[in-house]
Amino acid sequence: MSFVSTAALAATIVDYAPQYQADFYRLNEAWIAPNFGLEAEDIAFLSGPQANLIDGGGAVFMIYEPLN
Repeated sequence: MSFVSTAALAATIVDYAPQYQADFYRLNEAWIAPNFGLEAEDIAFLSGPQANLIDGGGAVFMIYEPLN
């Protein structure tokens, strides 16, 4: 796993991993649904970032900020 620590933000940028699936979906749904509506194609795409993005050469990064 690669990461970059950002001390000023107390956050870490991490590569996508399966444990982030629910967060990936929730974060994208939060901006897509109110602006465009969430369609079946969106749901399918967001449900499989590994197959739909990463396996094709793309990258997904998540920002992890520990709860204090």
